[in-house]
Amino acid sequence: MDSTTTFSVTITNANGCSVTGTVKIIVEPKKTGGRLGAELIDGEPIIIVSPNPTQDKFELNISAPNDLLKGYHILSATGAQLLYQPIDNQRKYSEMVSVEKLATGVYFINIITERRKFVRKIIKH
Repeated sequence: MDSTTTFSVTITNANGCSVTGTVKIIVEPKKTGGRLGAELIDGEPIIIVSPNPTQDKFELNISAPNDLLKGYHILSATGAQLLYQPIDNQRKYSEMVSVEKLATGVYFINIITERRKFVRKIIKH
């Protein structure tokens, strides 16, 4: 059975700032090739940080079909830059990122595209 569902999601941070996006979830049966995926309707990149929480490393996957990736920063909870990795105008990027030298705590990954910035939380335990 094919199934497609569209969700509108609003995320609000502790300061009251919020962002709203729409995502379409697609499930197709295995006998027709099978697909399970998510695509953002408004063109925002798909950003996957896994596993999260992590102990020593995580896989970063970014797909930005409507934008060019410029790089990413890993920031401490206080905003100090701990790592910068440039990305040379790609639409897809994948990397295993080591955080083994970082102390246990909360960090942020700031992904920079040609037009916008996106932030995801990383928890190291």
